[in-house]
Amino acid sequence: MIAFSSILFVQNSLSQALDPSTLTPQQLDSFFGRTTLPSWYDSTVTANSLIRSLYGITNIQQTIPRESGQTSLGPYLGFGVRAQCGTSFNAAHNGFQYKPINNPNTQIISSGLLNAATAACGITFARNDLLDGLQGFLPQGRAYIQSRNIASVINFRIRDGITESFSPPEPAISIGYSDNGIHQSNPELDHLLIDEFVDFYKENKILLYSETLTTFQANDRDAVTLYQHATSDRDLLEIYKSGDTFKQINSERDPQASIKNALVAGLVCHNGTMDYSDDNSCSVTENCISIPPETETETETDAPPPPPICFPVNRFGSFGPSPEGRVKPDLVLAHTLYLTLSSANSNRLLRLDGSTGAAHQLMGLAGSVIEMFADGLFTGDPGRLGDLSQLSENQAAAAIYTHRPSPEMSRALLVNSAYRYPVAQINRNHQGWGIPRLNELLQRAIANNFRFPVILDRQRLTDQQTMRTFISVDASEATNQLLVTMAFNDAETSATSRANDISLKVTSPSNVVYWGNSGLLNGDVSTAGGTEDTINTIENVVINNPEMGRWVIETIGSSIRYDNVKATHAIDSNFALIATCSSKTSDICSSLPTNLTLQAVSQGGSGAVSPASLIIFLLMTLLISNKNRLHKLRAVLPSTKSQPV
Repeated sequence: MIAFSSILFVQNSLSQALDPSTLTPQQLDSFFGRTTLPSWYDSTVTANSLIRSLYGITNIQQTIPRESGQTSLGPYLGFGVRAQCGTSFNAAHNGFQYKPINNPNTQIISSGLLNAATAACGITFARNDLLDGLQGFLPQGRAYIQSRNIASVINFRIRDGITESFSPPEPAISIGYSDNGIHQSNPELDHLLIDEFVDFYKENKILLYSETLTTFQANDRDAVTLYQHATSDRDLLEIYKSGDTFKQINSERDPQASIKNALVAGLVCHNGTMDYSDDNSCSVTENCISIPPETETETETDAPPPPPICFPVNRFGSFGPSPEGRVKPDLVLAHTLYLTLSSANSNRLLRLDGSTGAAHQLMGLAGSVIEMFADGLFTGDPGRLGDLSQLSENQAAAAIYTHRPSPEMSRALLVNSAYRYPVAQINRNHQGWGIPRLNELLQRAIANNFRFPVILDRQRLTDQQTMRTFISVDASEATNQLLVTMAFNDAETSATSRANDISLKVTSPSNVVYWGNSGLLNGDVSTAGGTEDTINTIENVVINNPEMGRWVIETIGSSIRYDNVKATHAIDSNFALIATCSSKTSDICSSLPTNLTLQAVSQGGSGAVSPASLIIFLLMTLLISNKNRLHKLRAVLPSTKSQPV
């Protein structure tokens, strides 16, 4: 008789997922711990497919056609995208297309939070060719696992997935964070050099980091994540859950949800539809779920499933603001039971929901944004990665790492393209900046011939310095919005408290000023006037039916006291900026090719322009006024949720 693992190997090599209706009792037992298909399977798969369409995953995970003679783009399945999504879980699960890069001492554990780590990582990385219905957000991506017991990695390092012996150089540095399982009393830590430990991430091309455990202090994250911000320039985007209490984020109960430079995932109840108008903050409905015995005990049973268990969904999704007054969570994800991997054996599946599931949905979406950015979809060089299928996974990871966006750019892209619910429906403290829409991001890229009107990454400001850029609104339509998003990476003097401040200011052609986030904390659009936002590391300006003409976008280094860019000698901080127009009918915004970095004359001031700079600007404006408009590629994409006009 052929062993089940052999059956899976043959099936995997053909890249054809098994049909659940054709599984043998032996296969069913291996997948579900029972000899019949669980009663919840079909409804779970349907719900999972719906939220994938809701986020636009179905749009980007298919080939994207272009004009005649141009190479098509995509599909974007996460090939070459790597992320740490756990600290100890079943790395041998058949649900991973590419085996995780892992600490050889990582254990396979099937209980408690460590089982949740396997399930959470499966949401991000489960392959899509194992079993029909099992679909990770980055099915061809690769996980990285690092044990919390740092001492266990002292005698080896991993380069491109290959483990080799390693003795850290002297002098050694001791560290001791009590809530990380890292203890000063451990003598082996005296042989750990922090920079070498941090370099594991760079050497293995890791771009994303998340943590499923909650019993840690925000200022005492794993040394690798804290030090990557504090002592070296590492492009590692942190993603955490908001918490599952449906209470306001608390520094003791939800420390991870206050981390200022991280993306924090909250929850929204989408009610199983593609219509945004019936979504809510999970506080006003009762949710009923079926929990067959196998999801609790992992034992075989052919008994009928018990009645559904109903509970108020307000047990899920902690909300903001954070104790510091920030908008947290940053984004909300759909509350659903998602089919994923179990650590019980190498084939077992289960379902995971709550904000842990939401955080790893967001990790998958962020990984997709990184892959799209790396392929030049927003910067005018679409397809620059070439045909990744001709590369090894290591080569693809290196290519994406070379062209990666900064963490602040990834945050800005996700926020700028999100659907923001009317605050009368879901207030800002519950929804953050909305629910991600990768299909909207793709549509805007296509409408702008794959170059956003304004997209600036890794820009640097010193104290009191201002960068100005410009965007032209060429037509006015009632359905149009001007959307400007700035995100910056604050210095890690503390994980939560503000160190530096960079502010966003947008001025209309008629000299009406809009400060970042002014009016948006309690409303749907920006309000004129207001003051600088000195708290948030993400700032937005949203203008409905923007005035025609030249808009001025200023990014102001209002207070840069701590150095956050180690590659320069100046005390400076970096930021990312994007500006787009969202219209139902046409692309009506264009970029003006003038970006001036000016010294501000006052706190948050507008700066002074030299005569030479003014002459250059006028000449460039004259040139672009007569330029030929590029033909815009229009692609008909499947629509997702209907949006109220």
